[in-house]
Amino acid sequence: MVLPQGSLTIKEERRMRKLHLALAVLFLAVLASGCYRPRYRDDSGRSLSPPEAAVADSLDERLDEIYKQADYLAYIEVDVTLQNSRGGRTTYSKSYNDREGNARIINIPYHVDGEGRRIISGMPYYSTDRNSRLARGVLSGSLLYHQASRRYYILTAGHIYDSSYVINKIVVWFKGDVGGPYEASLSGVNSRIDAAVLFLKPDFTFNGRLGRLGNSNSLKVTDGVVALGAPLDIKDVFSYGRVNSFLEYADLNGNALSKFVMHGAAIDFGNSGGPLIDMSGNIVGINVGAIAGGLVAHPLATPINDIKDVMNDLYNGVRH
Repeated sequence: MVLPQGSLTIKEERRMRKLHLALAVLFLAVLASGCYRPRYRDDSGRSLSPPEAAVADSLDERLDEIYKQADYLAYIEVDVTLQNSRGGRTTYSKSYNDREGNARIINIPYHVDGEGRRIISGMPYYSTDRNSRLARGVLSGSLLYHQASRRYYILTAGHIYDSSYVINKIVVWFKGDVGGPYEASLSGVNSRIDAAVLFLKPDFTFNGRLGRLGNSNSLKVTDGVVALGAPLDIKDVFSYGRVNSFLEYADLNGNALSKFVMHGAAIDFGNSGGPLIDMSGNIVGINVGAIAGGLVAHPLATPINDIKDVMNDLYNGVRH
Protein backbone atom coordinates (compact mmCIF):
# COMPACT_ATOMS: atom_id res chain seq x y z
CA MET A 1 0.00 0.00 0.00
CA VAL A 2 1.28 3.44 -0.92
CA LEU A 3 0.72 6.06 1.83
CA PRO A 4 -0.04 9.66 0.91
CA GLN A 5 2.93 11.96 1.21
CA GLY A 6 3.34 13.28 4.80
CA SER A 7 1.33 10.42 6.38
CA LEU A 8 2.70 8.37 9.30
CA THR A 9 3.15 4.64 9.31
CA ILE A 10 1.26 2.59 11.90
CA LYS A 11 4.48 2.17 13.94
CA GLU A 12 5.14 5.91 13.86
CA GLU A 13 1.55 6.68 14.97
CA ARG A 14 1.97 4.31 17.92
CA ARG A 15 5.25 6.02 18.88
CA MET A 16 3.57 9.46 18.74
CA ARG A 17 0.66 8.30 20.92
CA LYS A 18 3.09 6.90 23.49
CA LEU A 19 5.05 10.17 23.45
CA HIS A 20 1.87 12.24 23.97
CA LEU A 21 0.79 9.97 26.81
CA ALA A 22 4.22 10.26 28.46
CA LEU A 23 4.14 14.04 28.20
CA ALA A 24 0.63 14.16 29.71
CA VAL A 25 1.71 11.96 32.62
CA LEU A 26 4.79 14.14 33.17
CA PHE A 27 2.68 17.34 33.18
CA LEU A 28 0.24 15.87 35.71
CA ALA A 29 3.15 14.80 37.91
CA VAL A 30 4.61 18.32 37.84
CA LEU A 31 1.21 19.77 38.77
CA ALA A 32 0.83 17.35 41.67
CA SER A 33 4.31 18.17 42.98
CA GLY A 34 3.48 21.88 43.20
CA CYS A 35 6.44 22.85 40.97
CA TYR A 36 4.12 24.42 38.42
CA ARG A 37 2.19 27.53 39.36
CA PRO A 38 -0.28 29.48 37.26
CA ARG A 39 0.99 32.78 35.97
CA TYR A 40 -0.05 35.80 38.06
CA ARG A 41 -0.14 39.44 37.13
CA ASP A 42 -0.24 42.41 39.46
CA ASP A 43 -2.65 45.34 39.15
CA SER A 44 -0.44 46.98 36.51
CA GLY A 45 -0.44 43.85 34.33
CA ARG A 46 3.16 42.93 35.17
CA SER A 47 3.82 39.19 35.25
CA LEU A 48 4.84 37.98 38.71
CA SER A 49 8.04 36.04 39.22
CA PRO A 50 7.79 32.49 40.67
CA PRO A 51 8.66 33.73 44.21
CA GLU A 52 6.05 36.51 43.95
CA ALA A 53 3.48 34.03 42.63
CA ALA A 54 4.25 31.75 45.57
CA VAL A 55 3.58 34.63 47.99
CA ALA A 56 0.29 35.39 46.19
CA ASP A 57 -0.73 31.74 46.46
CA SER A 58 0.13 31.70 50.16
CA LEU A 59 -1.86 34.89 50.84
CA ASP A 60 -4.90 33.59 48.98
CA GLU A 61 -4.82 30.37 50.98
CA ARG A 62 -4.47 32.24 54.29
CA LEU A 63 -7.36 34.60 53.53
CA ASP A 64 -9.53 31.67 52.47
CA GLU A 65 -8.75 29.88 55.73
CA ILE A 66 -9.53 32.98 57.83
CA TYR A 67 -12.95 33.29 56.21
CA LYS A 68 -13.72 29.58 56.55
CA GLN A 69 -12.89 29.65 60.27
CA ALA A 70 -15.12 32.65 61.04
CA ASP A 71 -18.18 30.68 62.17
CA TYR A 72 -18.34 33.17 65.07
CA LEU A 73 -19.31 36.11 62.83
CA ALA A 74 -22.63 37.53 64.08
CA TYR A 75 -25.29 39.51 62.22
CA ILE A 76 -27.35 41.63 64.62
CA GLU A 77 -30.75 43.24 64.07
CA VAL A 78 -31.96 45.78 66.63
CA ASP A 79 -35.62 46.86 66.67
CA VAL A 80 -35.96 50.32 68.23
CA THR A 81 -38.47 53.08 69.00
CA LEU A 82 -37.02 56.48 68.11
CA GLN A 83 -37.10 59.27 70.67
CA ASN A 84 -37.10 63.05 70.19
CA SER A 85 -33.45 63.29 71.27
CA ARG A 86 -30.68 62.38 68.81
CA GLY A 87 -28.04 61.88 71.48
CA GLY A 88 -26.04 64.93 70.49
CA ARG A 89 -25.46 63.66 66.96
CA THR A 90 -26.67 64.91 63.61
CA THR A 91 -28.44 62.37 61.43
CA TYR A 92 -28.80 62.48 57.68
CA SER A 93 -31.24 60.31 55.76
CA LYS A 94 -31.09 58.66 52.37
CA SER A 95 -33.89 56.94 50.44
CA TYR A 96 -33.21 53.84 48.34
CA ASN A 97 -34.74 50.55 47.18
CA ASP A 98 -33.56 47.33 48.83
CA ARG A 99 -32.68 44.11 46.96
CA GLU A 100 -36.37 43.15 46.82
CA GLY A 101 -37.31 46.53 45.37
CA ASN A 102 -38.93 47.85 48.57
CA ALA A 103 -38.55 51.55 49.37
CA ARG A 104 -36.42 52.11 52.48
CA ILE A 105 -34.81 54.99 54.32
CA ILE A 106 -31.43 54.74 56.01
CA ASN A 107 -30.65 57.21 58.80
CA ILE A 108 -26.95 57.71 59.46
CA PRO A 109 -25.69 59.39 62.67
CA TYR A 110 -22.50 61.43 62.63
CA HIS A 111 -20.77 64.35 64.34
CA VAL A 112 -18.26 66.95 63.19
CA ASP A 113 -15.00 67.27 65.11
CA GLY A 114 -13.14 70.47 65.98
CA GLU A 115 -11.22 70.36 62.70
CA GLY A 116 -14.33 70.09 60.56
CA ARG A 117 -13.96 66.39 59.78
CA ARG A 118 -17.10 64.29 59.79
CA ILE A 119 -16.98 61.22 62.04
CA ILE A 120 -19.51 58.65 60.88
CA SER A 121 -20.63 56.89 64.04
CA GLY A 122 -23.68 55.55 65.78
CA MET A 123 -25.90 52.71 64.66
CA PRO A 124 -27.50 53.36 61.24
CA TYR A 125 -31.17 52.42 61.30
CA TYR A 126 -33.65 51.63 58.56
CA SER A 127 -37.31 52.54 58.24
CA THR A 128 -40.02 52.61 55.58
CA ASP A 129 -41.65 55.87 56.67
CA ARG A 130 -39.94 59.12 57.66
CA ASN A 131 -42.71 59.81 60.18
CA SER A 132 -42.56 56.40 61.87
CA ARG A 133 -40.87 56.01 65.25
CA LEU A 134 -40.26 52.31 64.63
CA ALA A 135 -36.96 51.42 62.96
CA ARG A 136 -34.43 48.63 62.68
CA GLY A 137 -30.66 48.92 63.13
CA VAL A 138 -28.03 46.53 61.80
CA LEU A 139 -24.68 45.71 63.41
CA SER A 140 -22.08 42.95 63.30
CA GLY A 141 -20.26 41.13 66.09
CA SER A 142 -18.20 38.15 67.23
CA LEU A 143 -19.31 35.17 69.32
CA LEU A 144 -17.07 34.46 72.32
CA TYR A 145 -17.21 32.17 75.35
CA HIS A 146 -16.83 33.18 79.00
CA GLN A 147 -15.02 30.33 80.71
CA ALA A 148 -15.80 31.33 84.31
CA SER A 149 -19.58 31.41 83.83
CA ARG A 150 -19.64 28.93 80.94
CA ARG A 151 -21.78 31.26 78.88
CA TYR A 152 -21.66 32.55 75.30
CA TYR A 153 -21.66 36.26 74.59
CA ILE A 154 -21.25 38.60 71.61
CA LEU A 155 -18.77 41.46 71.37
CA THR A 156 -20.08 44.36 69.27
CA ALA A 157 -19.99 48.16 68.97
CA GLY A 158 -20.99 50.31 71.94
CA HIS A 159 -23.17 52.57 69.79
CA ILE A 160 -25.83 49.88 69.84
CA TYR A 161 -26.85 51.81 72.97
CA ASP A 162 -27.96 55.43 72.48
CA SER A 163 -30.34 57.96 74.05
CA SER A 164 -31.95 58.62 70.66
CA TYR A 165 -33.95 55.37 70.79
CA VAL A 166 -35.28 52.65 73.06
CA ILE A 167 -34.27 49.08 72.21
CA ASN A 168 -37.29 46.80 71.86
CA LYS A 169 -35.67 43.57 70.65
CA ILE A 170 -32.27 42.21 69.57
CA VAL A 171 -31.95 39.12 67.37
CA VAL A 172 -28.80 37.45 66.06
CA TRP A 173 -27.79 35.13 63.23
CA PHE A 174 -24.39 33.56 62.61
CA LYS A 175 -22.29 33.14 59.48
CA GLY A 176 -24.07 31.11 56.82
CA ASP A 177 -27.41 31.54 58.62
CA VAL A 178 -26.60 28.51 60.78
CA GLY A 179 -29.56 28.26 63.15
CA GLY A 180 -31.23 31.39 64.43
CA PRO A 181 -32.57 33.84 64.83
CA TYR A 182 -31.46 33.87 68.45
CA GLU A 183 -32.71 36.46 70.93
CA ALA A 184 -30.07 38.50 72.72
CA SER A 185 -29.98 41.14 75.45
CA LEU A 186 -27.66 44.07 76.09
CA SER A 187 -25.20 43.73 78.98
CA GLY A 188 -22.37 46.27 79.40
CA VAL A 189 -21.46 49.30 77.27
CA ASN A 190 -18.35 51.45 77.16
CA SER A 191 -18.95 54.51 75.00
CA ARG A 192 -15.36 55.78 75.31
CA ILE A 193 -13.94 52.89 73.31
CA ASP A 194 -17.27 52.08 71.59
CA ALA A 195 -17.65 48.48 72.75
CA ALA A 196 -20.55 46.44 74.12
CA VAL A 197 -21.44 42.90 75.12
CA LEU A 198 -24.67 41.05 74.30
CA PHE A 199 -25.87 37.99 76.16
CA LEU A 200 -27.53 35.00 74.53
CA LYS A 201 -29.92 32.83 76.49
CA PRO A 202 -28.27 30.50 79.04
CA ASP A 203 -29.33 27.39 77.12
CA PHE A 204 -27.74 28.59 73.86
CA THR A 205 -25.25 26.12 72.34
CA PHE A 206 -22.88 26.48 69.41
CA ASN A 207 -20.97 23.84 67.45
CA GLY A 208 -18.89 26.15 65.25
CA ARG A 209 -15.57 27.85 65.82
CA LEU A 210 -15.48 30.72 68.30
CA GLY A 211 -13.59 34.00 67.97
CA ARG A 212 -10.05 34.22 69.38
CA LEU A 213 -8.88 37.50 70.87
CA GLY A 214 -5.41 38.47 69.70
CA ASN A 215 -2.87 41.16 70.64
CA SER A 216 -3.47 44.51 68.96
CA ASN A 217 -0.16 45.83 70.35
CA SER A 218 1.62 43.55 67.87
CA LEU A 219 0.06 45.33 64.88
CA LYS A 220 2.23 47.61 62.79
CA VAL A 221 1.63 49.78 59.75
CA THR A 222 1.40 47.71 56.49
CA ASP A 223 0.21 44.56 58.33
CA GLY A 224 -2.56 42.75 56.49
CA VAL A 225 -6.00 42.71 58.16
CA VAL A 226 -9.43 41.30 57.33
CA ALA A 227 -12.78 42.96 58.09
CA LEU A 228 -15.92 40.82 58.35
CA GLY A 229 -19.48 41.99 58.80
CA ALA A 230 -22.79 42.97 57.22
CA PRO A 231 -22.26 46.20 55.23
CA LEU A 232 -25.49 47.65 53.83
CA ASP A 233 -27.40 44.78 55.46
CA ILE A 234 -25.56 42.16 53.36
CA LYS A 235 -24.47 39.24 55.53
CA ASP A 236 -21.05 37.54 55.74
CA VAL A 237 -19.05 40.07 53.71
CA PHE A 238 -15.24 39.76 53.57
CA SER A 239 -12.72 42.50 52.79
CA TYR A 240 -8.93 42.71 53.00
CA GLY A 241 -6.59 45.64 53.48
CA ARG A 242 -3.60 46.84 55.45
CA VAL A 243 -3.07 48.85 58.61
CA ASN A 244 -2.67 52.47 57.52
CA SER A 245 -1.99 54.23 60.81
CA PHE A 246 -2.75 54.41 64.52
CA LEU A 247 -4.88 57.39 65.41
CA GLU A 248 -4.98 59.11 68.78
CA TYR A 249 -8.27 60.93 68.53
CA ALA A 250 -11.49 61.96 70.21
CA ASP A 251 -13.79 58.99 70.60
CA LEU A 252 -16.72 58.47 68.27
CA ASN A 253 -18.97 60.44 70.62
CA GLY A 254 -16.60 63.42 70.50
CA ASN A 255 -15.46 62.97 74.10
CA ALA A 256 -12.18 61.76 75.63
CA LEU A 257 -9.22 60.66 73.52
CA SER A 258 -9.12 57.07 72.32
CA LYS A 259 -6.75 55.13 70.13
CA PHE A 260 -7.97 53.67 66.85
CA VAL A 261 -6.53 51.43 64.16
CA MET A 262 -6.97 53.13 60.78
CA HIS A 263 -6.97 50.49 58.05
CA GLY A 264 -7.76 49.88 54.39
CA ALA A 265 -10.21 46.95 54.55
CA ALA A 266 -13.47 48.22 53.06
CA ILE A 267 -16.38 48.64 55.49
CA ASP A 268 -19.78 50.32 55.31
CA PHE A 269 -22.89 50.88 57.39
CA GLY A 270 -23.63 47.57 59.16
CA ASN A 271 -19.97 46.60 59.67
CA SER A 272 -19.96 48.30 63.08
CA GLY A 273 -19.02 45.84 65.81
CA GLY A 274 -17.65 43.31 63.35
CA PRO A 275 -14.15 41.88 63.84
CA LEU A 276 -10.88 43.19 62.48
CA ILE A 277 -8.70 40.09 62.10
CA ASP A 278 -4.94 39.67 61.73
CA MET A 279 -3.30 37.19 59.38
CA SER A 280 -3.18 34.56 62.12
CA GLY A 281 -6.97 34.59 62.36
CA ASN A 282 -7.09 36.44 65.70
CA ILE A 283 -9.47 39.32 66.45
CA VAL A 284 -7.31 42.41 66.94
CA GLY A 285 -10.08 45.03 66.91
CA ILE A 286 -13.72 45.80 66.22
CA ASN A 287 -14.78 48.15 63.46
CA VAL A 288 -16.64 51.14 64.90
CA GLY A 289 -16.79 53.88 62.27
CA ALA A 290 -14.93 55.95 59.73
CA ILE A 291 -13.37 59.37 59.43
CA ALA A 292 -14.26 61.45 56.36
CA GLY A 293 -13.12 64.85 55.25
CA GLY A 294 -11.69 64.39 51.77
CA LEU A 295 -12.38 62.10 48.84
CA VAL A 296 -12.66 58.87 50.83
CA ALA A 297 -13.66 57.67 54.30
CA HIS A 298 -11.02 55.85 56.34
CA PRO A 299 -12.22 52.88 58.46
CA LEU A 300 -11.50 52.95 62.19
CA ALA A 301 -11.33 50.04 64.63
CA THR A 302 -11.01 49.96 68.41
CA PRO A 303 -7.91 47.90 69.37
CA ILE A 304 -8.82 44.65 71.09
CA ASN A 305 -6.34 45.26 73.93
CA ASP A 306 -8.31 48.37 74.95
CA ILE A 307 -11.45 46.22 75.03
CA LYS A 308 -9.74 43.51 77.08
CA ASP A 309 -9.01 46.13 79.74
CA VAL A 310 -12.75 46.72 80.29
CA MET A 311 -14.09 43.28 79.34
CA ASN A 312 -15.05 42.35 82.91
CA ASP A 313 -17.13 45.52 83.21
CA LEU A 314 -18.79 44.85 79.84
CA TYR A 315 -19.58 41.29 80.81
CA ASN A 316 -20.94 42.35 84.24
CA GLY A 317 -23.33 44.93 82.80
CA VAL A 318 -21.51 48.19 83.53
CA ARG A 319 -22.69 50.97 81.19
CA HIS A 320 -21.01 54.32 80.70
